[in-house]
Order: sequence, then C-alpha cells, then structure tokens
Amino acid sequence: MRCLKKKTLLFLLIFVSLNVHRTPSQEAHPARQRKPFFERLRRLEEQFQRFQQVTLTHLQNIANNYNVYHNMDVRFQSLVEQSQAVALAMNQSQAAIQGDVAHLKTWYRKSQRRSQKFATRTQC
Repeated sequence: MRCLKKKTLLFLLIFVSLNVHRTPSQEAHPARQRKPFFERLRRLEEQFQRFQQVTLTHLQNIANNYNVYHNMDVRFQSLVEQSQAVALAMNQSQAAIQGDVAHLKTWYRKSQRRSQKFATRTQC
C-alpha cells in the first residue's frame, strides 16, 4: 500500500508541475483552470480510494480462502491420524479376540474329553 501511495504522490507532483508551466495565454484565466484541475484531482482521489477499498476486500477474501484451505488440510490430516489409530486399535483387539477364541477352543476340547471320561466312568 505504501508503494502505491508513493507512486500516486509522485504522479500528482509531476502532474501539478506540468500544469504549472503553461503558456501565458493559458495563465490569463487561472481561476477557470484551477476549478477543473481540482475537480479532476478530487475525482482521482475518489477513484483511488475506491481502488484501495476494492483491493483490500480482494486481499481479505484471498486470506480467508487461504485460511479455509489451510484449516481443511489440518482437519483432513487429523482425520487420517484418527482413522489410523482406529485401525491399529481394531487390529490389536482382533488379535486379542483370536487369542481368546483359540484359548476357548482348547478349553472346550479339554472339557469335552473330561466329560467323555466322566461319562465312561459312570456307565461302568
């Protein structure tokens, strides 16, 4: 913004200095010339202020969009990490369940053998 203000100020100074060095016939009516000059200057200043406002709004929109995309990237990364943690927990619990099922199968076979032995003892 400062660079733009400096350029505008430089342009205005050059413009004013060019208008000051006019021919003598043009200097006959300085009041008539000043009014259009100041009117143009006022319009230029208004245009410049509108340009500044539009530029500021545009830059704010760009910053907001960047923040949205950055926040989305952070959120997606968080979701990836959470899903990896859930997958790890599921794998661990599946391994634990498989170990428990294997233990229950061996216990069931042993208890069947014992019940068969007991049944054969009681029949005789």
